[in-house]
Amino acid sequence: MPVRPVTDAASAAPALTAFLRGVERRGAVFARLQAGDPDQGLAALASAMASFRAVAARTPFSDWPRRFWALLLATPQLREPVAGGWWPEGFQALERTGRGPRAALLLRLVAHVSEADAAAVLGVGRPVYRMALRRALPRRPDGSADAEAWRELGEAAQRALRELSPETLAELARLRQAALEGSAWTPAAPEPEPEPRPRPRWLWPATGLVATAAVAGIVAVQLLSPQAATPGPGPEGIVREELPATPAAGTWDADLLLLAHPDFELLANGGQDPAMRDPAFHAWLVHQLEGLPPIEDPAGEAAGPEAVDDAAAAAVMPPELQEHAASLPPAEARRLARRQARLQAMPAHEVLALREEAMAWDALGLSRQRARRDAWQAWNRLPQSDRMLMRQAAAAYAELPAQDRADLADEFAALDALERNGWQLGPRLGADWPELHPLFALVPVAQQEALLDVLMSMGAVERADLAVVAQRTPPGEREALRQALLTTPPGNRPAWLRNQAGR
Repeated sequence: MPVRPVTDAASAAPALTAFLRGVERRGAVFARLQAGDPDQGLAALASAMASFRAVAARTPFSDWPRRFWALLLATPQLREPVAGGWWPEGFQALERTGRGPRAALLLRLVAHVSEADAAAVLGVGRPVYRMALRRALPRRPDGSADAEAWRELGEAAQRALRELSPETLAELARLRQAALEGSAWTPAAPEPEPEPRPRPRWLWPATGLVATAAVAGIVAVQLLSPQAATPGPGPEGIVREELPATPAAGTWDADLLLLAHPDFELLANGGQDPAMRDPAFHAWLVHQLEGLPPIEDPAGEAAGPEAVDDAAAAAVMPPELQEHAASLPPAEARRLARRQARLQAMPAHEVLALREEAMAWDALGLSRQRARRDAWQAWNRLPQSDRMLMRQAAAAYAELPAQDRADLADEFAALDALERNGWQLGPRLGADWPELHPLFALVPVAQQEALLDVLMSMGAVERADLAVVAQRTPPGEREALRQALLTTPPGNRPAWLRNQAGR
């Protein structure tokens, strides 16, 4: 039996209260250690709890922990480093750890989520999560893992969870109540400082006498002591050297999580392209706007993204990524190499925009993510000529007055859902879809891609004949017609369709 969201009002409130009460301590410590600032940590926890109140109503209870930690990591306070961040005793090593591996480590030590859930929270596969966790482990000078430091870090995390101050616990209770009520949380005002007591009159003269005596003693020691020796090697021949400065953390940690994002291609290609984000609307626009080139059937055009030289992509991978790619199946390793080559070719501002896009994506609801993925898959099925027309339509649409744009958007939204979905097939097939749809209704999943490939390869005359045949075929005979359409050789298909249509 599927697990349903907790939507019943009688049970939702107690369940949400119990969940937030059980997670608030870990959330506070996690956010404080991830941000490096207690105030930013509390603000992040307040934002996550407020967002989770709405998410919980439409999420199965078993998925609550995963969604809560994902929301917490997606808050603005935890996405960017805090200027002047500091970590308490026992956690100083976290300051030298990148934010990605730090989050992986804290999900293990503080959040206490499983490996599978931690990988899902970060939006990566389990092998990549393990790699991020290894990067965050304390190390000895020779580079080996420091088991003792790891144990001490775990004990420090447990102490931090147990020893929250009464003031922090009271603030967490206020924060939880604000989230449950849907009201804004504001930090409690600090208590006023007590009035200073007047100093005794004799204090300042006494302080002056003590300072004068101290200065006189220092001068006497310098005059009576022999000349200090110049600095040299330490006792027993030990030579002192300044340790090299710790190199600044690079972008590798953030890049690793970005490269492993399951929707990397979608975000890297479709983030700023309106036609790619909404192919159905822009395919429909091609027929609505004047001045666009005529719609023609492509001649032997390949669909989908351009091919990438896998060997060249692998050659530019950094050593750490090459080592990780060697442990993956060949197809996964090639995909990782192509992603790295794409990321390396981007200007810095585009990489930053892509990271922000990935964070915003992870905060989207599942239904909106699914809709974006469907649009991305539909776009990749289209031939280059269709995509070029749709981009030209997007550019022409952007130049229209605001009222004209609003009218077109409302007109498209008023279409029947079946017709709107049909336009995802592009400007050519979308126009024919109302007549072709009866043949493709309730198609088995195993046939869908093959039938779409056949449709994409047809010319306008073939589609017109197929539309006639589809309208004439009773529902009980459509499966046989689909099988015949798939098995007829492409060279024979035009004559076969003309015969079926009685032309």
